[in-house]
Amino acid sequence: MYDEFGFRGEDAPDCRLIDGSVRDFNVMTRRDRLTHTITHATLDEAVPQTLTLRAPVLAFAYVFQGEVSGARAGDTIAFDRADKIALEGAGSLCIVSIFEREHDERG
Repeated sequence: MYDEFGFRGEDAPDCRLIDGSVRDFNVMTRRDRLTHTITHATLDEAVPQTLTLRAPVLAFAYVFQGEVSGARAGDTIAFDRADKIALEGAGSLCIVSIFEREHDERG
């Protein structure tokens, strides 16, 4: 249902719609300073979840379906410098974590 397709911004991907509609969710970071990860999650109302992230500069969750922690489909929840995030509700979402890129000491 949710497929990732990574590419560099200067690339020119080419695609065409085969069947039905599509919703594009785009994440871009400045590759000389930042990097990011994307995690898809599905929550069950009966089981609140706490996710551990590896010390991002910024993390946010975009709700695809349902209601998660008071946010509804189409909403975004931001977690500033959070390493643990608690989520409750029922729905599907993606969690984007943005990290500072480690620089090589040699330049």
